[in-house]
Amino acid sequence: MAIIGVLAGLLAVALSGSQKTSRKIGCEGNLRQIGVGMAEFAADFHAYPLGVNQKGFSQGLYQDHGVDWYDALNRNCFHLPPLQVRNDGVILIPTSGIWHCPSARRPAAWDQDPGWKAVLWVEYGYNENGLGTHDDANLGVGRAGDTHSANRLNYRPTADSSIASPSDMIEAGDGVLGWGSRYFEGSDEIGVASRAVGFQRFNDSQRVLTRHNGCVNAVFCDGHVESPRAGLLFNLTNSISLARWNKDHQPHPELLY
Repeated sequence: MAIIGVLAGLLAVALSGSQKTSRKIGCEGNLRQIGVGMAEFAADFHAYPLGVNQKGFSQGLYQDHGVDWYDALNRNCFHLPPLQVRNDGVILIPTSGIWHCPSARRPAAWDQDPGWKAVLWVEYGYNENGLGTHDDANLGVGRAGDTHSANRLNYRPTADSSIASPSDMIEAGDGVLGWGSRYFEGSDEIGVASRAVGFQRFNDSQRVLTRHNGCVNAVFCDGHVESPRAGLLFNLTNSISLARWNKDHQPHPELLY
């Protein structure tokens, strides 16, 4: 009986590992499809989708971008209905189909917390800003602009030709913000940002580390998918890692504050 118990335990561990691997592969497949959609959009419009298209619905510009990057891909590449916008202006970001990471688990306590229950939980994020938490840096793929702009009214799409190294430029991935060894999950962005330290709501750092066995999935501008260790992806001193967030392929450590 003792031997049977040991074998049963080993089988359970093996099955659990197999399920985690299957979910990780499913997530990678989603990101490859998102990468294909991005490539189609860039080929059609010679630019990447706007992270949030404030001009699109306030001034009638950039209509092909919809209300945000999810909407742009749904409308133009995935042939899905436009996203809905609540009466309070909140865009209802999709978390089903290709937009659902099989390994993502919304915390059960989310809806019970008065500070977060009205905030959307997002599973895939966009490298909108590039490195850091600076609205005027414009180093990501989600927007370009001359200076910091109130309400994002001066933002314009990022030209595909402005990406210095598409094979080493993060485009999108798990909705995670990181700052060294601290992580924030459920974001509509992926990136290195100091606000990840402050937004520790439901043991986010540990949740990120268990999502893909310590890795974070990301798709790059040339369409390939990688699963780097979270500690490397969000490292604050590794110039190679830092450069992967920026369209000029430079590390910009001066933005880490």
